[in-house]
Amino acid sequence: MTGIRCPECNEPILASDDVRLRAVLLAPGITSHRPAHVECLVRPVMSHFLRQCACYAPDRSVREEARATMAALRKLSVRQWN
Repeated sequence: MTGIRCPECNEPILASDDVRLRAVLLAPGITSHRPAHVECLVRPVMSHFLRQCACYAPDRSVREEARATMAALRKLSVRQWN
């Protein structure tokens, strides 16, 4: 999957990146599955809730926001379970 661009942030997927498949609508009724960074998949759902979105940090790229969201989510889960 190296070299393919993430459909969320449009940055290349590297061999060291954590990746999952995401359904992409190509046309009505036609879907495909494309790899995407895990943090990019979490970002649209959790970034505002965790105050990591453009409302709170307007100068971040989509990928930077995704990474910050994942870090905040990990920090929250450690705090909750310890």
